[in-house]
Amino acid sequence: MRFFELPVITLSLALLVFVVAFYALTARERKAPHTLSTIYSIAFLLLVSAILDFLSIAVNAHYPIASEVLKVFSVLSFGFTMFYLIFQVARIQNQHRRLRDDNILKNLPIVQHIRHLIRRISSKPEYEHTPEPQNTKLFRSIEGVLKEHSESSETEFQITRNTYSEECSLSPSICVFEKTIQSADGLLAEVAALFLKNECWVHYLSCQRSPCEFVDRLKSSTTAEDWKKRVGRLIVIDAYTPHFGFQDSIHREVRHRLENDGVLYLASKPSFSGVHTSTAKAFNLTKSETGGKTPRQFTLLIYEGCSALRDIESEYQFLIFLRHVIASERVWGGLVSIWVEPKYREDDLGILKFYCRPIIKID
Repeated sequence: MRFFELPVITLSLALLVFVVAFYALTARERKAPHTLSTIYSIAFLLLVSAILDFLSIAVNAHYPIASEVLKVFSVLSFGFTMFYLIFQVARIQNQHRRLRDDNILKNLPIVQHIRHLIRRISSKPEYEHTPEPQNTKLFRSIEGVLKEHSESSETEFQITRNTYSEECSLSPSICVFEKTIQSADGLLAEVAALFLKNECWVHYLSCQRSPCEFVDRLKSSTTAEDWKKRVGRLIVIDAYTPHFGFQDSIHREVRHRLENDGVLYLASKPSFSGVHTSTAKAFNLTKSETGGKTPRQFTLLIYEGCSALRDIESEYQFLIFLRHVIASERVWGGLVSIWVEPKYREDDLGILKFYCRPIIKID
């Protein structure tokens, strides 16, 4: 078949039917409606290809040269769309099978297997797998803050009870239920300040509001001199703007303000896989900033309002995210996780009560 005889209209419409069926099946079976967000760009490109091919046929009798040019562009557009679709299918597989939204080739099983073999052969201590021994003094200070802010008499505050031995020290996970959006700010700011004061790291992930609110509260709790010395160990992961900020220009201004203030800012990609990818990037950023020195310094991880993403994803994806992140972080060691959720969703978040201790309720 000659190049100019390719039935681009037919091929485009046939591929569009496949795309709609594939995306609908994937979104339904995996309960991941956010997957459908990329179907718009693919459908648009296919329609452009079909329109260009139609115009090529329509003007062929009177303008043969223009017809050939339109045909070339229609075929090129269709070819580009094919490659783009292949990339998106690989990306969706990466999201669903590995809960990651980056490094498609690097996350392939064969590549991961080779990297694992290299790690086993190497005798050099790895940053990722060499956490700092448990800091009992820091943990006692955290327990004091938890007791001060909790309104519950049933709370177990001994977060150091997660330690089994020097060889197996589990990272504690703490759950905080707050009545209003700023109820837990005092607790979070005090705990974060403890970590920064002890030259540890703080990663703050916000899904339900702009991260500037908490950063401003944390900044106001310390002196300007101390803030300037310690802000370089604060990483903010903004998961609110990609999901709920849309095109409001104020969020870009907030980002510039945080970065100018010395905060290390990361924008999350949409979906739970995007959030998980951003937390991994924050981990790697910490490694880069510290030069990969071992042992790995203690890090406070604050996950605020992750349940808000259920409104655009699904309960199914939320549970997968929680089961992976909390259970994995427990065995990584050298971490303290605080999960902050609104009180009105407490009855729906039994999984957090299952994994986390202590459980703090703040009015």
